[in-house]
Amino acid sequence: MTYARMKNDDGAITNFLACLERNSRFANAHLGLGEAYRNKGDFKTALIHHDAAIALNLRSAWFHRERGNTLRKMGNKEEADEDFAKARELEQNTK
Repeated sequence: MTYARMKNDDGAITNFLACLERNSRFANAHLGLGEAYRNKGDFKTALIHHDAAIALNLRSAWFHRERGNTLRKMGNKEEADEDFAKARELEQNTK
């Protein structure tokens, strides 16, 4: 997470991949990879990791919102809006 906070996407990718080598079911590592790849403009790979994170934790509003951000950057407004709506729904159900 330190690399991600420092905006060092290559360092973040290296470290998140190392995390997944130890635990392939670490959803937050997939999320971090999605964000780092999105920052680098590799939206296809970002979506793969966003999808993996969501598959591991379907109830995470945060994960849906981040995938929505990637979809929006890709210009896919309709699918992005679906993810943002899902995030709002999940947030409302936890209150």
